[in-house]
Amino acid sequence: ANGNVSTSELADISNVVTHSKSISPWSRQLLETFHTQVISTFAATGGQFKLTTHYQKYAVGLVCDFLKRSGSTYFPRLNRNQVGVGLLLRIANPGIIKQGYSSLCGPVSLLFNVATDSPAGYAKFAIDIFEKGRGKIGRLEIKPGRDMRNYLPPDYVTVDGERIKVDVHQADWLTMASIRDSENFLLVSASVEDEGAGITTAGGLAQWFRLAGYTDVADHTVILDH
Repeated sequence: ANGNVSTSELADISNVVTHSKSISPWSRQLLETFHTQVISTFAATGGQFKLTTHYQKYAVGLVCDFLKRSGSTYFPRLNRNQVGVGLLLRIANPGIIKQGYSSLCGPVSLLFNVATDSPAGYAKFAIDIFEKGRGKIGRLEIKPGRDMRNYLPPDYVTVDGERIKVDVHQADWLTMASIRDSENFLLVSASVEDEGAGITTAGGLAQWFRLAGYTDVADHTVILDH
């Protein structure tokens, strides 16, 4: 009700997950996912989920409505509870949006700013992508391809004989890979290992920001041909 979940309330959630005999398996999974991710994500601040603005609280309301639904999705390998809880945490702290082992730093920089400046815009975009297969950030229209929509990032990949943790949350993959894939005409961002398909040019990133509604955008990069 106040936009915060205190450590004692988290303990209550854990108690319900552990001991309740009446809640449904779906509800138990949702509460357990929220509890686990809040504890691990906000451990440095005592494990408290906190919203500080009315904009964040409104956006969280959109995500809660999303979590109550059970309709079909255009991303059959993504889990609604995982995505929804991930969005809740990112609305509370956009700084946890990250690319992990992928070359999707361009979309991440856009999403960080959108989630910070317009939490509801970020939430609606993610929800629309998940449920409708397309969404918008301002005038930036996003419609990822089928290969990307049917992909689930693995926990680990092996590169040159080395096992590397991918560390890409489903909420981040849904949003950042959709943005990148929607812009690819010859390459498809269907895997975290598709480095070429995931790279964003400086000019492309600047254009994304302009279409998203930002006005003070300047591109000072110079491409050198050696």
